[in-house]
Amino acid sequence: MEFDNPSLNATPEAFMDASLVVTVFAVLVLVIAAVSVIVHHRRENHRAELLRNLDHHDWCRWTRSRH
Repeated sequence: MEFDNPSLNATPEAFMDASLVVTVFAVLVLVIAAVSVIVHHRRENHRAELLRNLDHHDWCRWTRSRH
């Protein structure tokens, strides 16, 4: 059966190629998202550690005791 739309007359190999491209693209997007989440988590942990370490300085306690 022939269709007027050329994309409907595509061979099964063409559909396999298209699905492979979509799969590779989806995996790439998921990898980028995972790396972004990891970087964000590490940055937040580093920031929290820096804020925790502010309490260890003597000048920080001295300024709070005057209030």
